[in-house]
Amino acid sequence: MYARERVSHVWLVDPASRILEVLALDEGRWVIHATFGADERIRAVPFDAVEIDLAQIWG
Repeated sequence: MYARERVSHVWLVDPASRILEVLALDEGRWVIHATFGADERIRAVPFDAVEIDLAQIWG
């Protein structure tokens, strides 16, 4: 559905494993662009202008 509607990026968040995967749509297929975990401070597309502290996400 997201690919059909041309959403360019998807974030998959697994709070139990404390992992964030960033996927990018590339010619109709989802490709893992980045994987983050633990208590990293990240900048991830398409919001890479903002630093995110994953420790705050996981609580």
